[in-house]
Amino acid sequence: MAVFGDRILRCSDGHLFTSSESSRLFGSIHMGPFRKMQCPVDGKVVTCGNVREASLTPEQLEEARRYKT
Repeated sequence: MAVFGDRILRCSDGHLFTSSESSRLFGSIHMGPFRKMQCPVDGKVVTCGNVREASLTPEQLEEARRYKT
């Protein structure tokens, strides 16, 4: 998993989305390995965490790429 660039995140509601580096750094509150930020799927402020791309199915990857922050 790259430190810089886009990452796939999963929110506490289970939504997958792609987040840019600037969005993660400046648009979230960091709490250890997790962060509080607005989910682009439903607009709620939720806890989000990184997801390994290799652990996702092609359908899940497509879902994550549909929503971006």
